[in-house]
Amino acid sequence: MDYKERLKQYLEEDTIYSEYKSGKCDMSDFDKFCIEHCKDIECLLNEVQKQKEVIDKAVKLLGNYRHYSTPDEKQNRDNEDLVDKAFNILKEVK
Repeated sequence: MDYKERLKQYLEEDTIYSEYKSGKCDMSDFDKFCIEHCKDIECLLNEVQKQKEVIDKAVKLLGNYRHYSTPDEKQNRDNEDLVDKAFNILKEVK
């Protein structure tokens, strides 16, 4: 289980956050503090998921582009080099 899965599990199992999401209003200052951290975790996980989706799309697009050729061989080699570099960078982030 990686850190994202553990954080998702934590959000699902956190009693205070679950009560907050269901509309419970009687919260202590500590409860409010915990809720803010859970909100932060949830936002961060959503951002990470969106970034992963964008990176996956870019990798797929670049992977498809690698097989595209232009009539100008030098320009084609330059484009392929650029695409290869971008493709490798995105794969590292993925």
